[in-house]
Amino acid sequence: PVPDGEIQTKFCTPTWLPDNTSYVYPHFPHTGHAAGTQTAALGGAQLKIHRIGEPQNTDLLTLEFEDNDRLMFASQVSHDQQWLVVTIVEGTENRNRLWCYPLTTSGGTTSLGQPIKLVDQPIAEFDFIRIDGSTVYLHTDLDAPRGRVLSCDLTSVEPDFTEVIAEQDATALGTLAAADKLIMMLLEDARPVLHRYELGGIDLGTIDITGGSLVDYHGAADEPEAFFGMSSVTSSTEAYVVEAATGRVRQLDLTQPAESSFTPPQITVHRRRANSLDGTEVPYFLIASACADLTAAQPTLLYGYGGFKIPVLADYRPGWSAWLAAGGVLAIANLRGGGEFGTEWYDQGRGDHKQNVFDDFIGVAEHLISTGVTTSEQLAIHGRSNGGLLVGAAMTQRPDLFAVSLPGVGVLDLLRFHKFTIGAAWISDYGNPDDPDQFETALAYSPLHHVVDGTRYPATLVTTGDHDDRVVPMHSHKFIAALQHAQAGSEPVLTRIEIAGGHGMGKPAAMVAAEWADLLAFAADHTGLSPW
Repeated sequence: PVPDGEIQTKFCTPTWLPDNTSYVYPHFPHTGHAAGTQTAALGGAQLKIHRIGEPQNTDLLTLEFEDNDRLMFASQVSHDQQWLVVTIVEGTENRNRLWCYPLTTSGGTTSLGQPIKLVDQPIAEFDFIRIDGSTVYLHTDLDAPRGRVLSCDLTSVEPDFTEVIAEQDATALGTLAAADKLIMMLLEDARPVLHRYELGGIDLGTIDITGGSLVDYHGAADEPEAFFGMSSVTSSTEAYVVEAATGRVRQLDLTQPAESSFTPPQITVHRRRANSLDGTEVPYFLIASACADLTAAQPTLLYGYGGFKIPVLADYRPGWSAWLAAGGVLAIANLRGGGEFGTEWYDQGRGDHKQNVFDDFIGVAEHLISTGVTTSEQLAIHGRSNGGLLVGAAMTQRPDLFAVSLPGVGVLDLLRFHKFTIGAAWISDYGNPDDPDQFETALAYSPLHHVVDGTRYPATLVTTGDHDDRVVPMHSHKFIAALQHAQAGSEPVLTRIEIAGGHGMGKPAAMVAAEWADLLAFAADHTGLSPW
């Protein structure tokens, strides 16, 4: 082990500098413990350099904005070790600045020069891909809602962007460097497709990898191969390696499957479309066992998210296979606010337009019922985090439409979310309740504030973790208390609190399995699903 002191920070990944004895990291100045139970709002971020073996109080402050405590930082070092590229973003906004710091290593220590402020106004999203000499490549939605690639000469007095890969009909999720090639990750109607390009933008064709969702990826300008993880509804990550020069693909066998008597069912995945309240077409995946009769109404689980430009795909989640194997139907909705169809689709589901997301979800639910897939007595809804907000809003706006509601670690108090831990970062999507107009917008859909006494609500199981320091558990606690007081029906309204659990990342497998077992058993019991 390398001798070093403890470093206190949150929500960050360190970036090692070329000297291999120091790293850059974002720091939130505060005092207290790191148990995950403190709820105080974080202050403004600082970008610091830590030297191994030195105490944290000697770390070098590199960047901060004292006039804006919602700015956050992410950084990476170019493959030639000549530049530190820093992304500066306000919370979870999808518009950012991008600064490039020249790096100098002398006497075993790397230092930073004065930054080139390549993008100094947050007018669009700019993601760093690579630097070659003085040419930087960026993935952006500048004048291209579905994304494109631009290049720019760092030595120019004023940035002069040149288009390398134009916007397409498909949505570009991002672009990575792979040796002397670029690989763009596209979504064609919410299905991932990979394209390989020359640095000059010539399209070399698609890469022969298929799957329901792109789980993870890695590529670098100084590496001859790129790596991709793909999943499907009933299969967790399959790993692939792509030879950058040829596009040749190999599947990797990295793990030994655990012994299990459970075999995921054969499934069919259908693409269907509903209409939202304003007439917008809302696509969704309808998934069932291959032997299921979709002309007969049956218990159905509807899942959604709809926020922060995060795409929701036909991906793997531990509970899906069990629900499908038991005879249930699964629907995964592509709601506005997500990233499936570019920046415009996202913008239509945030801020003053957030109600569109709930209308989209309700529209999909009504379509499932009107087409005979299910009934209100057989329909369960589920979502986590921002998806927990979605479920909370849908069940309080249309309690008649659902049999079961499963809001997980949800943002359920939209008037005070910004006062706790990292909550102020979400103003990008929810608005700022300290602004009177935005307060009124949030109040119009805040689930906690739309629980009405004497209403018959669906059977509800609210889940949270007692150490969740992202969406603090008081959201769930207040919401369940209000529901229990208001419930006029006989349906149970319960909460499940994971002890020593957080927002969800990093849970041990046994904890994940236990939570899914409870969620699915609850949903099955109150939708009439009987697997035996």
